[in-house]
Amino acid sequence: MQQAEDKMYEVLDQVIHKAMQEGEIPKDHSLLSAHAFVALLYVGNYKDVNQKPLIENIDELAVKIVDFYWNGLGH
Repeated sequence: MQQAEDKMYEVLDQVIHKAMQEGEIPKDHSLLSAHAFVALLYVGNYKDVNQKPLIENIDELAVKIVDFYWNGLGH
């Protein structure tokens, strides 16, 4: 399990680093950015006290998480 998780962070790190090199996002710490992305994904599992998700439509939630992350990297 740990190897799979490490590989996931490695791949995310490489993709983010490439985006930085190509000027899509500002240059920064790509591995930290990878970990921040995964942390945001956990928000998608959040349920309130009534066991309701933040956003019920999974597609909308995915778009909002990625937009929040990607736009945040750009600032």
